[in-house]
Amino acid sequence: MEEYVNKILQGDSLEVLKTLPSESVDCVITSPPYNKGGKDRTKDKNCTWNKQRIIYGDFDDNLPREEYETQQKQILKELIRIIKPGGSIFYNHKSNIKNHKVVFPIYIFEFNLRQILIWDRGSTMQLEPIRWYPTTEYIFWITKNAENPKFYRRGNFDKEVWRISPKPMKEHPAPFPEELVEQCLISTTDENDIVLDPYMGSGTTALVAKKLGRNFIGIELNPAYIEIAEKRLSQDLLF
Repeated sequence: MEEYVNKILQGDSLEVLKTLPSESVDCVITSPPYNKGGKDRTKDKNCTWNKQRIIYGDFDDNLPREEYETQQKQILKELIRIIKPGGSIFYNHKSNIKNHKVVFPIYIFEFNLRQILIWDRGSTMQLEPIRWYPTTEYIFWITKNAENPKFYRRGNFDKEVWRISPKPMKEHPAPFPEELVEQCLISTTDENDIVLDPYMGSGTTALVAKKLGRNFIGIELNPAYIEIAEKRLSQDLLF
């Protein structure tokens, strides 16, 4: 595992995950692209996603629904293989609108879903005139085993609704807030545990892991985002 730990690996998430040893990681915290339409949204005058630059570089984020769900199920199966028996996966996603209907990530129910946490962002970049503004996302807590995952209660976050404001970043369209990652790690990991993020993006999972004395493994397709993440790690932690 030494060749992976405290490094951000460039490549396709699924292909890199296949190279990781089974039961080698303590916790996964990640948020995949939501398949919300990407560049096609530039054609929709009523949608504000593109105006707010929610675009992942050259990645189109617009797979056919069946292909996207198959891809994500493959990713989750690999994550289940990789985590230790008492480990946890925190999989952040939201519902989308396709053809005027809500599309929910129902594939998640094929796994050992321990709880659905609600991330109350308090704001949204999706402003449509014919819907209430969607200000919440889901954090699906998945475990390898149905019983006895590693878990520590934590005062103010004992409830399943987490009110955490997003933290905008000029270099990345949708970074995790550090407080969200911190809550997941303090609740389900110990010092020196290994934390994996297969969609590392701007590196928040790695940054918080190191601040809390955990190790990290990151996977990211976009070299520009890896550069941003490594710069953040270097500036904050001087290593």
